[in-house]
Amino acid sequence: MSAWKIASFDRVLARGTIACDLGTLPFDANAAVVDDFVIGEEVVVTLSPNPKREGGYDVTRIAPVKYRAPYEAELVAPIAEAIDAWVIEVLGRHAWIERVEDDCLYLRVEDDSYRPERWIVFGGVVMIQGPPEIEEIGAVRAFGPSDVLRASPELARHWPAIPDHCVVYRVEPIGFAAALTVAAASIRLVVGAA
Repeated sequence: MSAWKIASFDRVLARGTIACDLGTLPFDANAAVVDDFVIGEEVVVTLSPNPKREGGYDVTRIAPVKYRAPYEAELVAPIAEAIDAWVIEVLGRHAWIERVEDDCLYLRVEDDSYRPERWIVFGGVVMIQGPPEIEEIGAVRAFGPSDVLRASPELARHWPAIPDHCVVYRVEPIGFAAALTVAAASIRLVVGAA
């Protein structure tokens, strides 16, 4: 059986159709998680029985399979390189905020082996936005605050003032879900007791 894919989408009319081997179903903006679907894009859908509708179901939720960043800004190169050195240790792993204390956020990374425990520790935290856990980490990125404010003023308009010495970190999931965004002065991977 094939996956559900976007068969048609009109952003102005805020509606479209999805299709797979089972048939085609309409959806509208009320069910859509994003407003920039692409024809042929694979999606995850939630269906609710409706015997009055052709096809027998209503689309009650539709989201892209792959995570879509709410903004793209230039990465902070030296920090991005430092993250690249250890990010392989956490990719694909489930993580959750274990605690926030002394201006540090401890993001616990689950491990299915006998290796020592791991945390991503953000120091000098001035802002946290997003869910308390990430099902599977797909990436950890670092952005300059002014770049994020320029790229996505709507998203950042509720943020407090972020000092110049801070960086906006985004812990992105593999699947479509909210990312954890943290504005902090530092980031590091801690192995063992944190």
